[in-house]
Amino acid sequence: MSDPSSWTADGGDGHEQYYLRHLQEANNTNAPTSSPTVQPGELWQMIYVGVVLLVMFALLISDKIGADMVMLAALTACMAGQIITVQQGVAGFANVAVLTVMVSSLGHVFAF
Repeated sequence: MSDPSSWTADGGDGHEQYYLRHLQEANNTNAPTSSPTVQPGELWQMIYVGVVLLVMFALLISDKIGADMVMLAALTACMAGQIITVQQGVAGFANVAVLTVMVSSLGHVFAF
């Protein structure tokens, strides 16, 4: 506790002003007062991606189709729905290692 000689006239030890000032500063922040609104074109995109993810997870869990094909199908669905551009979708395939794995897995899939 603090020395009684430093107490203020209201019987406190002077920390009330410090706490009140910081409480007022915390309340005066520029925090948004309402939740962010969804633009009209964004709602169908959120639903579309949610459905694609649910189907993708269901196919991955069922293990009836290879994971590489499921991921490629999900990527293609996102490109077809214009969620991402074709340039963004194929940008990850620019790495030689990724191309090698893709060609070898496609060769395995289409082998007679």
